[in-house]
Amino acid sequence: MTFSVEYVFLDDYLLIKGGPFRSRIPYKSITRITSTDKVLSGHRILSSRDALEIFNQYTFFGSTKISPQYKKNFLGEIKKRCSNATFED
Repeated sequence: MTFSVEYVFLDDYLLIKGGPFRSRIPYKSITRITSTDKVLSGHRILSSRDALEIFNQYTFFGSTKISPQYKKNFLGEIKKRCSNATFED
């Protein structure tokens, strides 16, 4: 089964849509974002091994792994909205 993944920057949260699944991550809850190639653990909504791991206060598994197509653009936008988060390569 294949499906597309979409990342939507809304006013208060990041909306992640992947097939029938939806995740809302409030910007204020994001504590850290790291690059990762370890995609076997945690909550995953991704289509690539070149992923970002978003740590936040509300995700049941502790983090969400995503793989935006334009990673650099995504990071630039999320940095604007998450001034309290740390970013690691």
